[in-house]
Amino acid sequence: MTTQMHDVLPFGQILFGLKNGVQPIATTLELSDHEAQRWDARLRPFNRLTPTYQGNQYRTPREAFSYFEFPGGRAALLARFNAGDLGRNFSHAIVGAAPDLAEWAMYVPKWHGWLRAENQTFQEVQTPDWKELRSAWQREVLGTAEEDNPRLIHSLVAGMLAEPDRCFTVVGEQDTLRLLTLVREILRPIFATPYERFAWTFSTYEHTDTSPEAYPNHSGSPRLWCIPDFPSSGETERVRIRWDGDTPDSRYSRAADQLIETYFAAAPERYRNALLQRFQQEDDRTTRIAKLLDVSPVVTQPVAPAPPVQVPVPQPVQSGYGLGYSDPMPAYQPTQQIPQPPPTPEPAPVAAPNAVGSQGSSLPAREVADLHKTVHEVRHLVTRLNHRAEYTFYAVIALTVVTFLLAVFTVAFRPDTPVTPDPIVTTSIVTVPAAPTTTTNPPQNHEPSIQRNPAQPTTVPR
Repeated sequence: MTTQMHDVLPFGQILFGLKNGVQPIATTLELSDHEAQRWDARLRPFNRLTPTYQGNQYRTPREAFSYFEFPGGRAALLARFNAGDLGRNFSHAIVGAAPDLAEWAMYVPKWHGWLRAENQTFQEVQTPDWKELRSAWQREVLGTAEEDNPRLIHSLVAGMLAEPDRCFTVVGEQDTLRLLTLVREILRPIFATPYERFAWTFSTYEHTDTSPEAYPNHSGSPRLWCIPDFPSSGETERVRIRWDGDTPDSRYSRAADQLIETYFAAAPERYRNALLQRFQQEDDRTTRIAKLLDVSPVVTQPVAPAPPVQVPVPQPVQSGYGLGYSDPMPAYQPTQQIPQPPPTPEPAPVAAPNAVGSQGSSLPAREVADLHKTVHEVRHLVTRLNHRAEYTFYAVIALTVVTFLLAVFTVAFRPDTPVTPDPIVTTSIVTVPAAPTTTTNPPQNHEPSIQRNPAQPTTVPR
């Protein structure tokens, strides 16, 4: 069968391998050498499959999948495969435009075209194949939901409803891609609006969330970051969700319970259509969340009560997750809404005469959304300030200790002051010989001397 051009998705592919570090060793024709080097620079912080020390030995997963979005609207789906040796791996990246690649990122772990070693041939990314993979993966995730961790699913859904702009760390989950897919299917009708994309970026395996690339402001750092265990040291600005953690009772926790129960009670398509029908007047994510939390409608003037809509409720059956139903959920009508539990009074996070989202609130939905957004921003700012204060405190303590140790070492190992020895005085007796006796010559007469001849007598003049 001949492949049609419109069936081939416009994505480039890069194979990374160990060659003086993890570097590109093969690319498809769509990418030039310059583009391959640019992708190498973007993906270098995330390309290594670093082992984790657990149970007195190093552990590395057989495979890991990640999806990154970078400035400029570019994105990469990265599959890392363990090559057998500790810390050695091959990586296969599919790169393209973020709006095109995001629709497939979580659904193609079983694609036959992933390259797991060198000297293999790139396969074309065909739309029919990936559509079939997406449908099969969605059915598999829904069919094995009872095997997943219900507490972790609930904690992550509630946490993302409470702080949709934060980045999260999932701790201790083994089958992370199945978990992330399920959470995305539950929250996507709320978070994805016609005018605002929600980047479902993720990494199914990393060795720590305290490294520089895990920082939320790092280029390409994904929203959902999965690690097998808590790091032994370091700080993170991510919200940590662990498999054995408890979620405190709140409006977000109850909304998460409602969404999860409704998702498993109805078919996924009916669930999406019901939520989209409910939020068809709201084009803002924060407003949708506020409406989801406000279980009672805002009433500005007395009105006659409308007759209740009779919605048949299927009988639940016992299952590992407690959310299975024996009969299919009937189709939703435009006038029907998702069944919601009655509100439970609780202290409001912001002191106000009327609690936001509580019964009897008179605030419009837009003001409620703005208030929630402001609370989230203030909370995030306080967290960052607390972290910086801790770093400053530790830096001062470290500087004080270093100064003290320097002073101690200076005193302990200072060389002694040299002492100038006294001069040695040696006394010796020196015998000086007496000076010889000298004859004092009479003063010489400066008259010219007369030379005498001894043979001639001396004549004295008279």
